[in-house]
Amino acid sequence: MSEGARTATLYQLRDMFVTFLNTCFVASPKGLWEHSWKSMSEDILHKRQRILGHTNLELDDETLEQYTLIEVEKLMRMQDRSLNDIKEMPKIKHVLLKELGNSLWNQEMDYNVAEETLKHDTLEVPPEMNQN
Repeated sequence: MSEGARTATLYQLRDMFVTFLNTCFVASPKGLWEHSWKSMSEDILHKRQRILGHTNLELDDETLEQYTLIEVEKLMRMQDRSLNDIKEMPKIKHVLLKELGNSLWNQEMDYNVAEETLKHDTLEVPPEMNQN
């Protein structure tokens, strides 16, 4: 994984991780995860910022790890497998994801309200230009 981190794209790195889990004997899947998850997550914050249209979005390590697990799970499912098939692997915390979804939804709504207010303020016609 360390060698791949230097030359592979982040998608390729996650795919390599899934390939190792599915085709190689990995003595400690949890150890491999702990050693490499941060390098597999470097694009996730930017993706979340772009998806939510919130350039100031910040994610703590636990949240970032959960999003990385989701990306790995997507790749596992493409091979008819799941992270749940591997005992030692961290699991996606569904309760945390629900809270994250609500929190991110609230951030997105706050952003949308601020954006609409800005549009409204910008589009307001000064009274002297109003021809009623």
